[in-house]
Amino acid sequence: MSNADRVRKRHEADHPKVNYIAWIAISLVLALIISVPFLKRVRGFVVSSDYMEKGLKQGDWVFVKYNNDRMQFSAGDIVVFQYPPERSQYRFGRIIATGGQKVQVYKKEVYVNDIPITEPQTVYFSEPGLDNSLLSLRDYFGPFQVPPNSYFILGDNRDNSVDSRNWGELPEELIIGKPMFVYFSFKPDPNAPKIKKPPDVVKAFFYHVFHSLGRVEFGRIGKKVK
Repeated sequence: MSNADRVRKRHEADHPKVNYIAWIAISLVLALIISVPFLKRVRGFVVSSDYMEKGLKQGDWVFVKYNNDRMQFSAGDIVVFQYPPERSQYRFGRIIATGGQKVQVYKKEVYVNDIPITEPQTVYFSEPGLDNSLLSLRDYFGPFQVPPNSYFILGDNRDNSVDSRNWGELPEELIIGKPMFVYFSFKPDPNAPKIKKPPDVVKAFFYHVFHSLGRVEFGRIGKKVK
């Protein structure tokens, strides 16, 4: 046996070959064990509307902590909930008032129990002018008494939100949970091809492959929802 062979065998003895397949399998099993309890309490949701801009943007992917018997909700909390007019859909919104409280919107300002509330910085008005029509719910609403075990929800994008001003109170059992943070964000693309027939699937696939990277909003990843 040559010296080169002896060196090679000694090296192999000191550095045994790694069974990468076994390590990958073990890693996947451990990841599954760790993630199962997490997935029972947390789920990802995608923000599909601009009702909560500028805090939550359309295209944000957020982790939501599931509602449970110990979770409590109060005014100011952002929640994700089953949309009352169509419960198969979900929406995001901010709790403004709780059961038993009186809510009124007068000239865009929100009053709870006749006291004007302090709005978070994320609330904004895209149309500063007032809509004085008799049918306006946007700038003039109520007074409205929130039923027990229910909440009054408004969007932060106050002039362009469909919320409790339109469909009434939100029953507590429809609350899915509280959003925690943005784990991914993807800017909507109005130019993306619409899928209306089978050949459109291939076209849409290649379009997104070549246009996706520029739509990722890396600066929003990790942003806490508040």
